[in-house]
Amino acid sequence: MRCSSWRARVQAQVGSASAKAAELEDLKREFDELASRIARLASAIEGVVAPPTQSQQSRRAYYAAMLQTLEDELAEAVRN
Repeated sequence: MRCSSWRARVQAQVGSASAKAAELEDLKREFDELASRIARLASAIEGVVAPPTQSQQSRRAYYAAMLQTLEDELAEAVRN
């Protein structure tokens, strides 16, 4: 009986580790996508004499909020 209990605990931990790895991989993908969008926005703004358009300002604010959200999610994932 003890052996099956131990096996169940190991299987639960392995499943938990797999779920954690999948969660971290999703976060990495989201960070990569956000970094790409920020780079495109910076490229569009860079070198232009005029101030950023309303759309660009809106995207910049959204990306900043999204970055904070992803950082919070990463901190939570690492804690657990």
